[in-house]
Amino acid sequence: MQLNKRILMMVSAVAIGLSMGWLLPAYQAPAKNWKDRAEYDLYDAFTKGKDGKAKLEALDKWKTAYPDSEFKSDREEAILGVYQADLKDNRRTFDQAKAMRATNPNNFYAISAILTGIYQFTPLPPASGDMATAEETSKYVIDNADKIFAAANKPANLTDAQWTQVQPGVKSLAQRTYAWLFVQRKDDARAEQELTKVVSADPAQPSFSYMLGQAKFSQYQKSKDLTKLPGAIFHIARAASYDGTGALAQASRTAYLKSAETIYKQYHGSDEGWQGVIALAKANAMPPADFKIRSITEIEQEKFANQEEWDKAHPMESFWRDTVKTPLTGADADNAFANNYKGAGLPPAGQAFQMFKAKIISMTPETNPKELTVAVFDPNVADAKLTFDPALPGMMPVGETIEFKGEVTAFQKEPFMVTFKVDMEEKELVGWTGVAAKGAAKGKAATKGAAKGAAKGKAK
Repeated sequence: MQLNKRILMMVSAVAIGLSMGWLLPAYQAPAKNWKDRAEYDLYDAFTKGKDGKAKLEALDKWKTAYPDSEFKSDREEAILGVYQADLKDNRRTFDQAKAMRATNPNNFYAISAILTGIYQFTPLPPASGDMATAEETSKYVIDNADKIFAAANKPANLTDAQWTQVQPGVKSLAQRTYAWLFVQRKDDARAEQELTKVVSADPAQPSFSYMLGQAKFSQYQKSKDLTKLPGAIFHIARAASYDGTGALAQASRTAYLKSAETIYKQYHGSDEGWQGVIALAKANAMPPADFKIRSITEIEQEKFANQEEWDKAHPMESFWRDTVKTPLTGADADNAFANNYKGAGLPPAGQAFQMFKAKIISMTPETNPKELTVAVFDPNVADAKLTFDPALPGMMPVGETIEFKGEVTAFQKEPFMVTFKVDMEEKELVGWTGVAAKGAAKGKAATKGAAKGAAKGKAK
């Protein structure tokens, strides 16, 4: 679920369009006074410069000889224009714009250069100082648009109609840039908040719909908050299905549609209802208030008349919920773990099941793993970590099912996770079909030096 580079290129291209062409300073001196003929000659040398280098040399000479010229602000805009249009030097354009805003925070050309230039730094993410500059600028535009676009601030080379025309685009760009910066910082919660504003205000922003879906999915991956998944599915599906103005390239749309469908099937348990989600996402930038995708667990629970009936049909899941998770997430979890769980073998003998059945979520490393992260109670939520010594041979696809039992060694309350030491020699893992990598040493793995001690007792 990595952010596609093509999206960033598109965002950048849209932004650049606001700062190129007629929006650049026209280098026409307003009705101000030259100090003498020599100053005018320096200005004239700039206007006759054959290329960016010659123009910049003339401007530097003018700035050195007449630092307090009445045309000082116009000259700074001209320097910005040379960096941006003639030399295409994003670094110096950005720094010049930042310096100009230090004396005039409402300068339109400086604001535009910063909001467009931040996308052009490579590699991504931009340097923290540059992102701080772009954040301050974009937030300033969001909060002070009326001040920035007051009639008194209209550049001399823009007509009233052009000044009115450009304002909505710059305001929108400021919000998009502000949201994009949180994406670059991997601040998923704040990115979700700001991206929602972008998508809600402008339905023709499929790249930002994708970023919003990704921010939600990333939060699910980190916190296992299942409430984030329906929104993640919807917004990624929106990016994939939107075919209006500004639609993404077909290759990206195809890839995103596949990703959204995969997440949907894992969460919902099948592709039933998937076409309805696509149709809804294509027609709406934001999901309706009553939008819902039922999870596998919810669907399974709906098959039973009550909780007691469900528990009887799912002895392993109810044991995990009541005997493992509930005590280890309660107020006295640390004492419960120390007294009843640490070193204990689970599941204990005498249960209706002999092993826990679980879905593989991840492996560390991916080949010959020494750890498996698995989902026991809910197939969408990792809640157990299995450790092995020696490592397991080969690898298996994520999503496959295995069965295990083992010695409890650790736990954490949030997000909930129980760690087991699993002994392959004691046949505590069933269903692992990984094949040893080609060229791996032949023969049996070395046996452990000592037999595992007896479990400390049955968990309660």
